[in-house]
Amino acid sequence: MEISTKTCQEVLDLEVQEILEVQEAMLLTYADRQNFTVVKKWVVSESAVKPGRKAFNEMVNFIKENGIKNVLVQEIDRLHRNKFDEAVIDKLIEEDFVIHLVADKKIIDQNGENDIFMRDIEGAVARREIRQMERRTSRAKMKRLESGEYVCQAPLGYLNLPRMRGSKERFRKVEA
Repeated sequence: MEISTKTCQEVLDLEVQEILEVQEAMLLTYADRQNFTVVKKWVVSESAVKPGRKAFNEMVNFIKENGIKNVLVQEIDRLHRNKFDEAVIDKLIEEDFVIHLVADKKIIDQNGENDIFMRDIEGAVARREIRQMERRTSRAKMKRLESGEYVCQAPLGYLNLPRMRGSKERFRKVEA
C-alpha cells in the first residue's frame, strides 16, 4: 500500500484544524460564562522552543497597548515553553495581568502564590519535554544515518518519496 505524502499532510492538517476548532470553542464558551468580551484571538503556530516568536510578541504588545487584563489559554504550555517568554509573562502578572488556564481550570494572578509556583513547575516540565524530543529526534536521525539513509529533505532537483518498509530510497531525481 502506498500513501502519498500530500495525502498524509492533508490528513494531519485536517486533524490540527479540528483540534484548533475544539480548543477555540472551549475558550469561547469559557469567555461567555465569565462575561468576557473577546477582543482578539491568536493562533500561534511558531515553535516555542526559542524566544522571539512573532505572534507571541504581537500578543504581548497588544496586551500592553490596550490594557488587557485577562488572557484565556488552553494550557500553560500553549503560552510559554522557554524562560524568555516565561519572564515576559511573569512581568505581566506583576502588573495585575490574569491568565485563565481553561483546560486546567486554573487562574494565575499576582495573588495566587501556589498557582505561580505550579506554573513554574509546569514550565520546567514543558522545557524538559522539549529537550527530550530534541534528543529523541537526534538519536533517530543518527540511527538513520548509520544505516545509510538520507535524513533531510530532498536536494533541489529531486522529489521526496514516502517511507516504504525495507526501502532506503528517500528521494528520486526529477526527470525533465
